[in-house]
Amino acid sequence: MDALVGSILSSRGRPWAAGAVAGALAFWCLGVLALAGQIPAPTAPGACPEGSSQLWCAVGDTAGLRLTAVLVLGLLVVLASGSLVSALTPSVLYLIVGPGPGRRLSSLLTKRQFERRKALATAAAAGDGPATAQLLWFPTGDDLLPTRAGNTFAALGQRIRRRHGFDVATCWTLLESVMPAERLTRLDRSSDIVTARVQNLLWVLLSLLWTPLLGPVAVLAGLVVGAVLVVALWTGIRWALVEYCTVIEATVLTCRSKLYLAIGWVPPASSADEVALGAELDFYLTRLGPVAERELQWPTDG
Repeated sequence: MDALVGSILSSRGRPWAAGAVAGALAFWCLGVLALAGQIPAPTAPGACPEGSSQLWCAVGDTAGLRLTAVLVLGLLVVLASGSLVSALTPSVLYLIVGPGPGRRLSSLLTKRQFERRKALATAAAAGDGPATAQLLWFPTGDDLLPTRAGNTFAALGQRIRRRHGFDVATCWTLLESVMPAERLTRLDRSSDIVTARVQNLLWVLLSLLWTPLLGPVAVLAGLVVGAVLVVALWTGIRWALVEYCTVIEATVLTCRSKLYLAIGWVPPASSADEVALGAELDFYLTRLGPVAERELQWPTDG
């Protein structure tokens, strides 16, 4: 699973970290409103008393110089905060996917996932179409994780192992190397959506820190609006991950024969042979199991 989650964060030359700058601008604009009454206004030119230690007077009475310094400092603060959120994005994404903080909390969340899967299975048996669609993104058996996002990846990996014999996380690097360009573009677009929503979730949570400075009414309003946005973004992240995993599954279905060709193996001739050969491919890539000796064959271009 780590390889698949890591692929969301792999930019492949795309400056996805720059996407945090827009959130940083909004965050600091809100901060300026919150701090407006807490910081004294800059001293007017010529009004600094002799020997003053105020920041605005420390650079002299040249208004243009002070304004330039403030603008440069503000730009650096925005870029630094954007970089900080970008650096936190991987940790937050791994936390969302699971396994979750603390054994006791993870156990409670996993129990809830079992109950949710049971309710969906009951509804699906009664012919509920949406419930059937959601049930597809839960693994069968006892392999449940504490979060829906984590179960999305677990269900994907389980289906691919059952159908094709290999672990998609083990084969991921090789699979990326044989994907056509249009498939990589689709995958990048899906991963950008996930990353942007995780960053937006972080900015919403950080923005709540300003509300105590805006007054009691702002605190209440901020908590209500923040809670709505957090729920919306959390749900959006989950469905963005479903879309991402759907793209991965489609890629495996259309490109899996290229995995064998890339290492010089003949692809399986039938579905009956595929699971066994896929498991052998897994062993070959991880070096953790037996692999039969076989003559390597390389496709000719043309």
